[in-house]
Amino acid sequence: MLNDTARSDSDMEKKRSSEWPEPAFVE
Repeated sequence: MLNDTARSDSDMEKKRSSEWPEPAFVE
């Protein structure tokens, strides 16, 4: 179920990539 979230998180993932390589909020 990461259709809409994947698009919005995709941007956050790149910005958070500095904090952690793998987002812990990936369901």
